Amino acid sequence: MLLKEKIAFYKVCFDSMQAGILVYNEKEEIVLANTPISQIFDYTQSDLEKIKVYNLFKDFKIFKNFIKTPDAKKYKKLIEITGIKKNGNEFPAELSFGKISYENKPYFKLLLTDISLRKKKEWKIESLNTQLEEEVKIRNIELENVIEKLKIKFHALWGFIEHPEHGYILYDTGYTQRFHEETAFFPNSIYGKMTKVVIPPGEEVAKQLSDNGISPDDIKHIIITHFHADHVAGMKDFKNAVFYTSKKAYEFTMKLPHSIAFSKVEDYEFAYPVPIIEEYAIHLRTVEECDIVIWVGHDSGYINDDLIALSGDASLDALFNAHSHSEYADTTEDIPQMQSKSTGQYIGHVRLSLDDENNVTAYTAENINLDALLLFEYQPVQALISQYVEETAPLFNAPIITAGEYLSKGDLSYWLTKLEVAATGADIAFHNGSGGTRASISDGDMITLSTLFEVWPFDNVIKTAYLDGETINNLKASGYTYYTEETDFQTGVLYLVATNDYIFDKPENPFINGQLPTNTEIILRDLVEAELLLQSSIYDEFLLLNQIQTTN
Repeated sequence: MLLKEKIAFYKVCFDSMQAGILVYNEKEEIVLANTPISQIFDYTQSDLEKIKVYNLFKDFKIFKNFIKTPDAKKYKKLIEITGIKKNGNEFPAELSFGKISYENKPYFKLLLTDISLRKKKEWKIESLNTQLEEEVKIRNIELENVIEKLKIKFHALWGFIEHPEHGYILYDTGYTQRFHEETAFFPNSIYGKMTKVVIPPGEEVAKQLSDNGISPDDIKHIIITHFHADHVAGMKDFKNAVFYTSKKAYEFTMKLPHSIAFSKVEDYEFAYPVPIIEEYAIHLRTVEECDIVIWVGHDSGYINDDLIALSGDASLDALFNAHSHSEYADTTEDIPQMQSKSTGQYIGHVRLSLDDENNVTAYTAENINLDALLLFEYQPVQALISQYVEETAPLFNAPIITAGEYLSKGDLSYWLTKLEVAATGADIAFHNGSGGTRASISDGDMITLSTLFEVWPFDNVIKTAYLDGETINNLKASGYTYYTEETDFQTGVLYLVATNDYIFDKPENPFINGQLPTNTEIILRDLVEAELLLQSSIYDEFLLLNQIQTTN
């Protein structure tokens, strides 16, 4: 083509594009505009080249800013903006920026689309949704009113006796506000929702007695018929009373599981999941016509081999695990298997390559460190984080003592049980080393409070109880880490046992039913910190053989 023909050809292409194109210089003067953009703004192309670009838009500063910082991240994506037509009418538009160079001079281009029609549809949908939400609210109110009328409201009765010899006697204690407090959260909330309790504060037994000139402290005897909430909710209001109940009712209550949750699952079967996964995989491929099936489960990985073995329509294309807080990206088998640790430390990334028939031909799997994804810092958030880091650093990062050897999680668990024995005077102490101690300490590490939070992140407290020697011997064989200086625990003899509340409160363990169960309210991590501070005044390094300084 001749130059003249090429120019004409380029102009035809330029004007035939669907999007409006406009080019302006550093002075914000429009130097080039195609036909679509002139139609959008109702200007002729020649008229457009006589005005500055900011005259066409409500937000004119954005064009000045783009000239100053054309490489800024915010200009790499589509931007919604309000355009102004020749007659002054405003319309919604969507544009993207670009920078070009011609004869060593910078120019700035924008591609623009009128999105008025799309916005009208969005507004219509939004309006319909708002209308629907209002109608739903009205229906919900109407439904709640009907339900409220149908609800059975539960009141509670209690009895008052003035005995000629024993003085004031109560027969049960009725409801109090404690019922609402204790049923605010799952699983007890199920009971609270099923039982519509009515108890105005003025109707509580202690308040009614006070209104009639009788102090709750004057009540010396209370008969409890049984331990339902409407009979015992007010017991704490009577500090000087002796409570009387049947042996059968008391023993039955003491045998109840530690949590109501146990009663909710005792009749359920917890089945092996693989056959169920197989069934659903077949359904997804044959009925739903899915090409790719990925399994995501809260499982440590013990069923991975069985899932990999599934074939045909039951086959899976990737496995994502959780639960054990492990970090792995296994690509040695036919399908990728992943677990991405915990607390957002990694993002698991699997890439599947497909052929024209959507069959997986190749795959990759990797765990991406979260730090690699943080490509920029949002300054207001960063400033807030920095403020709290600065405030807490003296507390969490203050040196306590240097580790003089490598300390495994097992080493630390065993040492912790020795510390519990020293602090409580117990004959033996137990600890769940596999889950209660979460990190090791390397040789030469400076131990700080931050270190202790990594090793023992939970606010576990020490509890004690007296157990029979036979029971203790059974616990020693159960897999818990323990320490004792006793050589023999005899059947029929009671010994003081210490452990953390996580182990203590498990209903399958014997501690709850032990003699004189006691919550020391000593947080394990606080005990460790205090011990290490004591050792730092004597020893240069922390070693397992250091003599424990903490005593009861």
